[in-house]
Amino acid sequence: MNMATTQTTISPVEKYTISDETAFYNSILLYRKFVIYDSENEYIYAFVKYNCAELCNYHDYFSEKKMKKCILLICQHIQRLMSINEITFKDYTHIPTNIPLYHLSIAFNGQTWYEKHFNARQSDSEKHALYRKTVDELLYSDMKQNSTFHDFLIIAQVPSLEIIHELHEIFKKTTTYNEFFQAIPYKNRCQLWVSTFIRHYLSDTFSNNGWIIDIQNMSTIKSGKKSYSPRRKINYDIIYNTSGLTIDDV
Repeated sequence: MNMATTQTTISPVEKYTISDETAFYNSILLYRKFVIYDSENEYIYAFVKYNCAELCNYHDYFSEKKMKKCILLICQHIQRLMSINEITFKDYTHIPTNIPLYHLSIAFNGQTWYEKHFNARQSDSEKHALYRKTVDELLYSDMKQNSTFHDFLIIAQVPSLEIIHELHEIFKKTTTYNEFFQAIPYKNRCQLWVSTFIRHYLSDTFSNNGWIIDIQNMSTIKSGKKSYSPRRKINYDIIYNTSGLTIDDV
């Protein structure tokens, strides 16, 4: 007689709790579902299906510190139980005004949030190399050799005269776009024109799909110097999955 069964175990991990729901059809493992909680909320859940993992969080806003910890703990927990070393993900991180966090982080940090904290990379190595080269050339070469402030305004589509005036004064005093972005007051950094500007230059070499985290090395990753992220909670709407797995709308 064919039978489908499920069983659930609960494991305390530091100040969090991870539940592990396992489903079998006869003796065949169908999936494992991991959920990480703290005392107040359910933060992240993960599916492992046919030895492929997909990790998702809910559409809530989390602190940066807590989100980093939850990602680290659940990935390490999965790796201890199963032979999964790399997890790919789609980066949907954005701030409440729907500006992609990855564009802001590239502008002000020179890399995405996941590059910064988890050594993430695009799965297409050639594309990733071109992306890194483009970012370095954009941020650290002399911005005035091949463009003017008028060129910048056309690309960035800056919305108001007040902002244009502020940016023009900064532009005149800086040499590279890295210097330019660093000189923008912190309170004025979460603006759509930043995303528009970065997207223009990275449209051929950057995608928020098909990124990889090597979870074998996650425990050795250090935060390094403080990186820029908006002074508000961030929507870490991320999807991780191994190559070839597609589970829609989980």
